[in-house]
Amino acid sequence: MSEEVTTTEEAPVTEAPPAESVKDDDGKYKSIARKQEQKYIDAAKERDELASKLAEIEKQQLSEVERAKHDAEEARKQLEALKAEAEAAKLSALRTKIGAEKGLPPQLIERLQGDDADSIAADADSLLAAVKKDDKAWPDMGQGEKGKPSEADRFEESIYKSLGMPTT
Repeated sequence: MSEEVTTTEEAPVTEAPPAESVKDDDGKYKSIARKQEQKYIDAAKERDELASKLAEIEKQQLSEVERAKHDAEEARKQLEALKAEAEAAKLSALRTKIGAEKGLPPQLIERLQGDDADSIAADADSLLAAVKKDDKAWPDMGQGEKGKPSEADRFEESIYKSLGMPTT
């Protein structure tokens, strides 16, 4: 039969530190832990302050970007308005020039239509042709007997006489 051998290894026995030493070490560790905790709290506060400053700076920069975009849009609108105004002035000058060259009266020059010299000249020609055809249709208001009173003048004179008023 076999013999059983039992060996047990015993762990080295260390002595427990004295109670006062443990208390001192606990206080030391607690003090270190408190200092570390305070550093963490201070760092967190500083981080939050820096984050808010960064957000404020980004907001200002974004506002500057938005202002720049708005200013650019306003400048673009003004440029478009000025271009349209310049184009209108150019067409007006072109109408006046072509109308004068064709011999149209100033009242008719304003009525010329077209977006370029050729279309304005064609409109001036057609308007001039229409005016020349109708030239005979308009009576000469200077016609009639010169020096003799008109029927309206004679009627006015008779009214004044009947009322006993002097005539003019």
